[in-house]
Amino acid sequence: MHASRPLALLLLLAAAACRDVSAPTDRAPAAPAFAKGGGGTAVPTPPPTTALPTVTVSASLFPGTNALAGQAVSVFVIATSESGNRKAPTLAVASAPAGFTLLSLVTVDGPHGGGPGYVEASYSWTPARDQIGLAAAATFTATTRAGSTSATTSFGTVQDAPTALTGLTAVTAGDHLEARWNASTGGVGPISYVVSACYRNANIRSVASTCDVITTTTDTAALGIPLANPTPTVAPAGGVATYFVVMVKPVDAAGNAGPLATATVQ
Repeated sequence: MHASRPLALLLLLAAAACRDVSAPTDRAPAAPAFAKGGGGTAVPTPPPTTALPTVTVSASLFPGTNALAGQAVSVFVIATSESGNRKAPTLAVASAPAGFTLLSLVTVDGPHGGGPGYVEASYSWTPARDQIGLAAAATFTATTRAGSTSATTSFGTVQDAPTALTGLTAVTAGDHLEARWNASTGGVGPISYVVSACYRNANIRSVASTCDVITTTTDTAALGIPLANPTPTVAPAGGVATYFVVMVKPVDAAGNAGPLATATVQ
């Protein structure tokens, strides 16, 4: 009798195991994993949508500074249609100072790779002397079937500045260089001239030459420019940092600079 008890216990355990395997369950099936690494397929996040076209404006004028008379300012504009609109918007100059000029305009409908249509445009404006004191700005408007959006860039208040100097020459004179030029006009007097000279670097690089400030003078000549820099910061080819270009920049008493003039050493 005692010998049959282990056998009976084994039979009972086997029957219970069969019931557990075959018994139905009311628990919901496990949902697939969507988390990263869980083996499921993640639901993509849709890109942000825009209900109206957008306009982005950038200018060569440093933000917070003023445009200078006689010196060109470049403006670049990108106008993009609203999400889902493959046709480029219409770009218009809503307002701008006199002399504001369109340089190029590219319209792209249905861009390759998808996305909304867009327009790229570049403009230039050189303030005239009769615009000195003008608080100048340019406003651009992009229009599609959904509506319009505008953006404005400011040019500050147009300042007087020295005009470009003329007649710059640079020649070798014995053991030194001599540079002469005609005086600039305009600006807030007196005008000073910053004289620099440049030598070629040894290696081909993004900066092919190095320029040294030689002197600042109110004269219209610099007659004692060295032939070469004796202690160049960048080793030149052949070991001699011979100056090959002279540059002169006029600067008025208000700190406004005129265009840089250059002359190759003769």
